[in-house]
Formats: sequence, C-alpha cells, structure tokens
Amino acid sequence: MSPVVDWLSAATAASVVAAVVSALAALWAIQVARDANRRADDAVEAARVANALAAEGNTLAKEANRHSEEARDAAKGANTISERALHLQEDQTRLRLTIEPRIATGVTTEKPQALLTVINLSSFPVTIASVRCRTSLNGGSTLAWLRTIGINPRRELPIRIEPRDSLTLLGPDEIVEDLELLAAIESFAVLTSCGEEIEVLTDAWKADSARILARRSVATP
Repeated sequence: MSPVVDWLSAATAASVVAAVVSALAALWAIQVARDANRRADDAVEAARVANALAAEGNTLAKEANRHSEEARDAAKGANTISERALHLQEDQTRLRLTIEPRIATGVTTEKPQALLTVINLSSFPVTIASVRCRTSLNGGSTLAWLRTIGINPRRELPIRIEPRDSLTLLGPDEIVEDLELLAAIESFAVLTSCGEEIEVLTDAWKADSARILARRSVATP
C-alpha cells in the first residue's frame, strides 16, 4: 500500500476513535445531567416534604397551645367555682348581725327613747342572750336592755331571731334622760347564746345623741 493510503486509513481510524470518544463523553454528560436533575428533583421533593411536615408541626403546635389555653381557662373556671362554693359555705356558717342603735320619739311615749334593732342576716336562727350599753362612767359600767317592742313586745331576752328577721329593743329611760350618761356612752354590745359578742357605735347614734345633748344644753338655763 502507498503511504497516502496508509495515512488515510490512520486518519479515518483516528476520526472514528474521536467520534466514539465524543459520543461516550456525550452519553456520560447526559447521564451526569440526568443524575443531577434526579438529585435536584429529590432535593425539591425532600424540601416539599420538610415544608409539609413543618406546616403540620406548626398546626399541631397551635392546636396544642389552644388546648393548653382551654385547659387554663377551665382551671380558672374551676377555681372560681371552688372559691364561690367556699364563700357560700362560709356564708352558711358565719354569724352576720346588723345592729342599729338610735333615738326616736313616739314609740311608747312622746319623749325621746333609746332603741336598738338587731337584724339577723345569717342563714340560721340566732338567739340574742343580752344587750348592754357600755359607758365611760364608774370604770366602764354597763346597762342592760331588757324590754322589747315590735315582735313579741312582752318578751324578755333571750329571744330567738329567725334568718332575715329582726328584733327591736327599748333601752332604759335613763339613757336619754341622764345627759351625763348619754354623753358617756361608748358602745352597744350584743351577746348571742353561742357566746359571740358584737360591739358597735354607729354614726346614726352619734348624730342622735349629739342632737339631744345640744337641745338639752340650750334648754337648760
């Protein structure tokens, strides 16, 4: 064979090899690209799944928070009901009396007279054992109130008062007639049969006694 033919054969073989190499490189590049695209798709899918799980986690967290708030509200409601029940129980067993001393005219005479009303605001009957007027005279002497007016006017203490009922007592005449005694009154004490004592001196009594004292001092020459 001539040298030219040999050269052409060699060139043809080289071209074929180059073409094959190029084809293989192209195939390899295509495969690499496919793998990259597949990995990218996998990454996108993983990200989508992660986002979905995160969103579901957020939803569950919100739901848990809502249930927690509902549980707190329920606990607050239960505590409120418990406190109300406790207060109601305390009210059912607590002694509650309103004591109102005053000076009035036209009760049994036209002269001013000392009155004391006891109102039973307890949920149970209360027996009034004694009512006394405490003064600053003679080292703190006391005067007993024995007569009643209104309900059962002829009865004497002790007297039972039903719930939401009241009792009015008429004080000794000297409380209003004796100005020194009237000015020396410090308080009124109500004693129940169970041993509870309530002591008061109201603004109404202070005003009534001040008015009587001022009127008598003007009338006295």
